[in-house]
Amino acid sequence: MDLKEQLVEVCHQLYQRKLVSSTGGNVSVRTERGLYITPTGYSLGEVTKEDIVEITLDGEILNGGQPSKEWRFHSSILKLRDDVHAVIHAHPAYTVAVSCRKDLNFADAMPRLTPGYIARVGKLPAVPYAPPGSEELAQNVLEVLRHHHAVLMQNHGVTVIAKDLRHAFIILEEIEENAHIYLLLGQDYHALS
Repeated sequence: MDLKEQLVEVCHQLYQRKLVSSTGGNVSVRTERGLYITPTGYSLGEVTKEDIVEITLDGEILNGGQPSKEWRFHSSILKLRDDVHAVIHAHPAYTVAVSCRKDLNFADAMPRLTPGYIARVGKLPAVPYAPPGSEELAQNVLEVLRHHHAVLMQNHGVTVIAKDLRHAFIILEEIEENAHIYLLLGQDYHALS
């Protein structure tokens, strides 16, 4: 399976597992010339191999239509981190709910409730709300992802990075499961260290 096919498969899984809805979310993977990224305005549940856009790390379109408006933070992450080859930005309902809490802890957004969350995420910093597609959001996300594999964006969603799409997807699932458990428990929980 080539990179575009892997990207499309992950997009469809994100949609089927309700980790994105409508036209929300975007996914990218590093290429020799830059990155493949999902197009703007498309449902990830319906995106095809032909819809995928290839851009340089500076945003020049090499093939395809219009890239996701979040291309700036995808590109910035790949420029910064040689060890990262995949970026997933999603809007999973429970994770977004955590991002909207009045008591959101920006240093670490959620307690560690499962061993899988500890192993794959550990700490989930959050950044203040900034408009989607803005340079401010890209810079805020980039600053956190210098040292972490995931960042929660206030009232917006989550971005995860990894060596490949499979590992990024696994991290995202761990975050959503932990968020779901956290919200089910309210303030009555036993966190792991």
